[in-house]
Amino acid sequence: PVPSALCPRPWVASWALLAVCALVSVVLQLSLLLLRSWLVLHLGNPIGGHVLAALLTALAVEVMQAGFHPLVEALCSWQNHRSEHIHEAHFAYQLFTLSFINRFFSVFYLAVLKKLGTFSLFHAGAYPMTLALAITSRTLGTPPADGSFLLEVCRDRQGHPSNGCVEELATQVGALLLVQLVFQNAFEYGKLLLQQRRTRAAAAAHGRIYLEAGLQRSSGSAGDDFFELTM
Repeated sequence: PVPSALCPRPWVASWALLAVCALVSVVLQLSLLLLRSWLVLHLGNPIGGHVLAALLTALAVEVMQAGFHPLVEALCSWQNHRSEHIHEAHFAYQLFTLSFINRFFSVFYLAVLKKLGTFSLFHAGAYPMTLALAITSRTLGTPPADGSFLLEVCRDRQGHPSNGCVEELATQVGALLLVQLVFQNAFEYGKLLLQQRRTRAAAAAHGRIYLEAGLQRSSGSAGDDFFELTM
């Protein structure tokens, strides 16, 4: 096979695919983040709306993250690098870039983007939104009488407009940490059980003695270790 240094097409195609995956992650998370305002105002429990939206966003992040790892592994194998060192370096760079966007976009949106401007959601097109109306609605935090749009503003845990998104940000960060902890531990435990069953089955088929100590060896690569340490 031709090394990737002499044939850049796999490298370019891989980064293009990673960019598409990052865009899908951003669009999905943005949809869930925008849904937060609707849940806070219509769920009947503003705190429950905040928590539910944060958990849905965190769950979407973890599900996509679980698919990104094998995808990057497959792309790095397809790129066919000259050495294992270069392979591990590209694996770490690509996984870190994709994971950084996936894991931290929701935090960046609540900390920076949401406070930059006022815009409406679920607009029916029948109610023209003027600048004066936008400022008034942002101050009061109430939609027009006809309910043609829902204003996206920072809100506190009681659902009232706020000058900052600190409370929403704290809820989202807590949900991200909680879901990541539960998801990753459940995934690692399930992988360990599967590996244990396979090891026992292989040992029984060949008449060997099964050793528990054999499960203690790490199967992670240098790229995996670098990625986990950096994140």
